Amino acid sequence: GGAFANAPGDAITIYYDVKQAFAGVTYLDTANVTTRDTIYGVLLDGSNNAYICGAFKTVQKFDTNGVMTILGSIFADTARCIALNPSNGSIWIGGDNGLLAGWNGSQWNVIDTDTTAAVYALAWDDSNNLYIGGAFTTIGGVDAEGIARLSGDAFYQMDIDLPGTPTVYAILVDGAEITIGFSTAGS
Repeated sequence: GGAFANAPGDAITIYYDVKQAFAGVTYLDTANVTTRDTIYGVLLDGSNNAYICGAFKTVQKFDTNGVMTILGSIFADTARCIALNPSNGSIWIGGDNGLLAGWNGSQWNVIDTDTTAAVYALAWDDSNNLYIGGAFTTIGGVDAEGIARLSGDAFYQMDIDLPGTPTVYAILVDGAEITIGFSTAGS
């Protein structure tokens, strides 16, 4: 992801590089790119479809033939991260003003996070829990200092003591291990 001054050409190069690195399959037609805005998230699914999200407030899917589809409607807020739920194949995004939503193949299910802070990171574990990182101090009514877990319909505080006032920008879940990229203020 990133900001591209000369998009769509530059943006296509990024998509192509991602596809080449992970799938080695496709060329994406520059005529189908609808944005010159910042791309914050790129995702490749098990069928070699590429998804992007960003300041253009939509999620765009590119199939292996380079055909672009906008998933559902346009959001009021910028989508800052994207993740694939491996248990059911749903696509999830997080973003500004507490944006958290899952695409089930036909529509978006928007989750009420009860926060106006940004969501910057999403990651799923093998038990179907969604880990959420961002600039929040509470989310879903839970004190959460930058990171929380969504299990079913409930948010849970993480037993992690980060210094200062953390903003979590990246989460990697590998089995029972969780790796977090964050910055702090006041530490």
